[in-house]
Amino acid sequence: LLLLLLLLGGGGTGMSAAAAAAAQAASLIANGTPLLATKAVLERFAAVATELDKAIARAAAAGVVGSLAPLAHEHEIHVLWRQVPAIVAMSAVRAEAALSTAHHVYQRLFDSTSTLHREVYLVLLETLRLQYPALPHSITSWLVSSDVERCYHREIVFAMLRMRLVNAHEFDGHCAQSLHAVKHALMKAPTAAAATATVTAYKACLDFALRLASLCAAAAADGTTAMRATEWPQVLDALAALTRTPHAPDGLAALLDEVRRVALLSYQQQQQQRRAA
Repeated sequence: LLLLLLLLGGGGTGMSAAAAAAAQAASLIANGTPLLATKAVLERFAAVATELDKAIARAAAAGVVGSLAPLAHEHEIHVLWRQVPAIVAMSAVRAEAALSTAHHVYQRLFDSTSTLHREVYLVLLETLRLQYPALPHSITSWLVSSDVERCYHREIVFAMLRMRLVNAHEFDGHCAQSLHAVKHALMKAPTAAAATATVTAYKACLDFALRLASLCAAAAADGTTAMRATEWPQVLDALAALTRTPHAPDGLAALLDEVRRVALLSYQQQQQQRRAA
């Protein structure tokens, strides 16, 4: 029944691929094809990923640098990435295989060399989430335990937030703690090297938080639900605390005022819609 609902329900690119993979796996299993161990799944993924990276490089060389959208359904990039959920669907332990494969996809995502490359691997993560629904929690754990450059990589992390591949509540807490921690560490840094490293961490975290606040201020205009102020209370509180120090960035107070104005407007609109209903 679930498979039938997936096939009939349509949905995004990832859902279509996951449904097709489930159907293909069911057919193969019914015909006696043996299930795969997780190690075999990862080996097959590595082979497909190598060919996928080559196909992306060829597409980029041919001038296809922006998006998957213009590529025909039968383009080699689509054909290759759709093999990944199909391989995972053949696993004997599907949740384990999906999570392990997702971790490899996650690593390759941060090694991406183009917008097209990032989009392909983001779509792969989105598809694997359908096979392993707890994936956003795992991705968030990987993210918060990574280095500063990866944790606050604006293009990739904001894309994952919009796609709900990162748990906003958990990441909100991590960002807020980082803002407080590195600010205090900076004041106590005993050496020039430690001070430099702490400044780098603080700037990366602060730049990310300021961008997040800017997106919260624009949420009502562009409809971005992943960036609503109500989902980022701890980061916004940390930024508000920063306005009461001599080190507050220029314009921060005005930006937070705009975030509050947009949040209030959004709340009022929701209340009006409820009353109208």
